Amino acid sequence: MTQLNKSELLLAQIAALEARQKLEFKTMKSQLQVTYASLHPINVIKDLVQNISAKQSNTHESIGESAIGIVSSYVSNKIVESASKKVYKNSIGSVVQLLIAKSIAQNQSIINKGIAFLFQLIIDRKKSVN
Repeated sequence: MTQLNKSELLLAQIAALEARQKLEFKTMKSQLQVTYASLHPINVIKDLVQNISAKQSNTHESIGESAIGIVSSYVSNKIVESASKKVYKNSIGSVVQLLIAKSIAQNQSIINKGIAFLFQLIIDRKKSVN
């Protein structure tokens, strides 16, 4: 009798797991359809435009920070590359690189405001031309 109860219990658990598997499959299938629809190029472009227009000032700041980082990195690397043949020039290049990074870090808000102002001028100029 206990063997029969164990078999019935096992069959019930198997049936419950199969039902759960079917439900999870349906959920995954619907999520796949949603993901597929959101990855259409037109939907990606719409989302991008909405994010840019909603966070336009944040975009200016992040672009500004990226530009600052790229320019300072380029200048510092050029200084270090040109000074790499001699030890004292190499140490001077490292000091200059440190000073540039420190000055940018201290004046980052001023630099960001300046870059945001420049971007706003460019956008306003494009709007006035159109």
